[in-house]
Amino acid sequence: MQYPGQTENEQYYFNVYSKLLETAPLESTTKLIIDEKVSRLNAMKWITVLGVLSNNEIDYALEFNPWAEWLGMEVESTTLVEYCESDIIAHCLFEMAYVGNGRYDSVLTKAKSLATA
Repeated sequence: MQYPGQTENEQYYFNVYSKLLETAPLESTTKLIIDEKVSRLNAMKWITVLGVLSNNEIDYALEFNPWAEWLGMEVESTTLVEYCESDIIAHCLFEMAYVGNGRYDSVLTKAKSLATA
């Protein structure tokens, strides 16, 4: 299992997926890429979902992008070759849901709740 410990969050991911089905995609010039990273400290591996602008080779985190923008992104060709559709969806859902609903205001709300905890 790629995401151990996430079984308890299954309903949350289902709710995110359901909300995405109702969301209209926004046009985007960003390409979505899934990449495997390896820690230099302990050789731990993890999967990350990144964005690459069409005119640039620099990748960046997508967690804070609105979900509608994710839906409008083209999936980069190497990602389509290396991962099946269900894996792409699972990796994207995990990244999208990591910070709430993909909007800056939800991140600020989450940060404030952590600061007051």
